[in-house]
Amino acid sequence: MAVILAAGDGERMSGFTRRPKPLLELEGLLLVERTILCLHRAGVERFRVVVNGHAAAIGEALRARPRLASFDVALVPCARARIGNGLSLAAGAGGLAEPFLLCMSDHVFDPEIARRLQAQGARDPERVQLATDGALARVFDLDDATKVSVERDAVQALGKALAAYSRVDVGLFYCPAWVGPLAAGAVEAGARSVSEVMQGAIARQSLRSCPVEPLFWQDVDTPEMLQEARRRLREAGDPLGGTAAPVRLVLPGVGMALALALLAWVLTRQPLAAIAAVVSPLEWSALALLAFPLLWYASNTVALWLLIGRRVKLPALFLNRVAADGLNLLLPLGGLGGEPLRARHLARWLPGQEAAAAVIAGRLVDELSAVTFAGVCLVVAGQVPLPGRLRGPGTVLGIALILLGPSLALLLTGRAPARLAAAVFRLLRRGGRFPLAEPLGVRPLLGAFAFHLVGRAAGLLEVLFLLHLLGIAATARAAAGVTALLLVSGAATLVFPQGLGVLEAASVLALGLLGQPPPVGVAFGLLRRGRMLVYGAVGSALGLLVLRAPPGPSWGRR
Repeated sequence: MAVILAAGDGERMSGFTRRPKPLLELEGLLLVERTILCLHRAGVERFRVVVNGHAAAIGEALRARPRLASFDVALVPCARARIGNGLSLAAGAGGLAEPFLLCMSDHVFDPEIARRLQAQGARDPERVQLATDGALARVFDLDDATKVSVERDAVQALGKALAAYSRVDVGLFYCPAWVGPLAAGAVEAGARSVSEVMQGAIARQSLRSCPVEPLFWQDVDTPEMLQEARRRLREAGDPLGGTAAPVRLVLPGVGMALALALLAWVLTRQPLAAIAAVVSPLEWSALALLAFPLLWYASNTVALWLLIGRRVKLPALFLNRVAADGLNLLLPLGGLGGEPLRARHLARWLPGQEAAAAVIAGRLVDELSAVTFAGVCLVVAGQVPLPGRLRGPGTVLGIALILLGPSLALLLTGRAPARLAAAVFRLLRRGGRFPLAEPLGVRPLLGAFAFHLVGRAAGLLEVLFLLHLLGIAATARAAAGVTALLLVSGAATLVFPQGLGVLEAASVLALGLLGQPPPVGVAFGLLRRGRMLVYGAVGSALGLLVLRAPPGPSWGRR
């Protein structure tokens, strides 16, 4: 039997999430779910979860978790839980006539800690056994920890304000059956916390220390503690194995082979000397191309900032954008290789599924902005930029695309991104239902859409600049036609990784419509490809070196 205290309000998480703290997600599992599974891994079969005002939400969430479907989990209400967790202990242990494990729903720990407690309790069944850690240097927030004074293995005192101590309380207890009546009596006498209840065990010389080092554990009271728990889990390896299985991505060999074949075909049809003759006069002026991505990175960063309710600081989101987009540019995964990193980074400050839903919504808004901006370019160009009889009036098609993009984007104001995120989580984590993130509002979504359009406009400026750099006296109308054709050709990215070969072939076609010879089109495509490779390398380096580092306590949080 285990009694799990899940009735606290989680006030120090206010502003971070609107969910009850026990329902915060950590590596694919709710905190309370992870506690139950860890105890079950240690041999516990029956569970009492003490709840307060969020009883309905917690009960519904636990019933929805497939890994808990066969578990004996009972909810125990405690109307006065806000007064202190000692009252939750008294409620959870009420009527029990057997030993039990006591733990907090917001403590993340290795199941071996519970096994050690049970083993020590079996050797000394009439005393309370408290899991303690003497490795004080690794305690994340020592000031907040409950300190423990121990002589030999006997606990002499415990409390957050102890001046002399050698260990800290891990938050797990083995309790003989007499602890239930002790807790009830202590609460009646005015005890409020578990520590105050346990003063009765200390007075009876019946509280013993059970060392847990070097096993990992982490209390989760603040967003920073949640991130530390995630870091420690990843460092030690998740003991619940498979709940956050790494994504096994398979190289799309057919698409890569086709892309390389197309690129080779485009390049071999033109003399390399002719291509070099176009590029070589540019010298260092070609480096100016590196300025344009900063424009759309900035606008797309603001778009994501709006989608997530402005809950993460802009510098952290800009880093997120550059790093994840860098991986998108390099990894042959349909331009999606950086999205898991983007979501993982956002999960430092947002609940995991909210981060995933925001990434999915952001990507969809980005793609739909491309549809709308292609329509704008067609209206400006006045015609569909295709050769021969395929060329036709572009105004009607352009207007249709302009209307189509935001119309489809408005569909994202429902729960579609959250449901898609839940489906991805089930696919990757082999789990079941996940609590859905809140639906997006119309205003933040349309604001994000508008900023993505600004980013697309920066792409048009890059095309116009590059045309003039190559000595082509192109008007804004001509640049819009080229941009429209490049945006349409980008739809092949999922088949041809990073548009390899497609970008170069489309550039030859687009500039050919402007009367330019094929070597100029190839040079145009290769210059843009070079810019992509530079940002891909920079972004990937940031992803490997910066995003893996633990964040400061507040640098990303608002």
